[in-house]
Amino acid sequence: MRPKILVIRFSSIGDIVLTSPIVRCLQRQLKAEVHFLTKKRFARQVGANPHLSTVYAIARPPNTSSIATSRGWPSWASATMEKAWIILFRLLMKWS
Repeated sequence: MRPKILVIRFSSIGDIVLTSPIVRCLQRQLKAEVHFLTKKRFARQVGANPHLSTVYAIARPPNTSSIATSRGWPSWASATMEKAWIILFRLLMKWS
């Protein structure tokens, strides 16, 4: 079974473009099904990558750092929450 990976990048088109080699390597070396989650305004540029299976676009990404701060969590919590999004996506993909 091919692994399914979700790449999440919401900000700056330059940073998003720099993920292209990573997407290519994931797809070629791991034979993974690679999906990408980004803002709607970047979806067209991301969608041009032939190594992606699907591009998911949302109007407004969740603000994980404000959630973490409002709950009094330590600063590393936002990174942990982003990993949780990836794990959740993988589970959803397995069930579908």
